[in-house]
Amino acid sequence: MESDYDIQLQQRASRDHLLANVALGIEIEAWLQSEVGRFIVARAAEVTEQFIAWTLSADSKPEQFAAKRAEALAARQALVWACEQVAEAQRIETQIRLNHSPALSE
Repeated sequence: MESDYDIQLQQRASRDHLLANVALGIEIEAWLQSEVGRFIVARAAEVTEQFIAWTLSADSKPEQFAAKRAEALAARQALVWACEQVAEAQRIETQIRLNHSPALSE
């Protein structure tokens, strides 16, 4: 059986984890909107477009496919992860607001 202290410790750790996720999402969102972040997003899109164009071109070589595909996927996956972190932060913020809404406490 867990003690009250153990339960409080778990709740605090859970709360701290949620707040850390919110903070990370907020930081990533701000970074994505910065000049550097916008450049990285544009560059990732460019790498993906270049890969697609390369695969459709006469210059494409099967032995280069894996490396070029990995580069395009890495760029995409980094942006997908960043967007997922922002979405998770927004979801947690919404949940926190709903849980602490004065209208819901009455």
